[in-house]
Amino acid sequence: MIQLHTTVTDSGMPPLILLEELGLPDTLDRPNPTGKLPGPSGVLPWDTARSDPFIYDESNSLLLHESGAILLYLSEKTRRLLPIAPKARALAYQWLFSPASFAHGSPDPGTNRAYFAVQNAALVTRDYPAGDLSLAGIATCPFVWRCAQNLTLDPGLARMSERPAVTTAHVRMANP
Repeated sequence: MIQLHTTVTDSGMPPLILLEELGLPDTLDRPNPTGKLPGPSGVLPWDTARSDPFIYDESNSLLLHESGAILLYLSEKTRRLLPIAPKARALAYQWLFSPASFAHGSPDPGTNRAYFAVQNAALVTRDYPAGDLSLAGIATCPFVWRCAQNLTLDPGLARMSERPAVTTAHVRMANP
């Protein structure tokens, strides 16, 4: 069982979307920095208590924070949604880490449009940023969804937002 602890944030959505895509058994909880976490010590480490999101994997007593690290861990654990071929894997990493540079978006719609234009150009020849569905699309989806609400999305950018796992994750995030 994977316990996902997150507030309603762009960084909390990718792990929740990935858990839905992978079909892993999980629980969704809101973090309580002064609370207890099930596990050997029952206490949240200082860095994790201040981090959002974080997971606790009961199968191996792993407590892990940071959205990108969680995505990589879950994909490597299940051997799914992370390309094997070096070129495709590099593209997945590129898009996995790109939301970090736009973590809060830009107040300038022109900057956001430029970011989306680059991403959409990649989607002209493939269905998802790294080709097939992977961490790349999952990592960028919440940022695109939030920042592009006032922009018209090209069909390629909207594709990820229309996946059932994304819809379910949005419902779960709103109603834990």
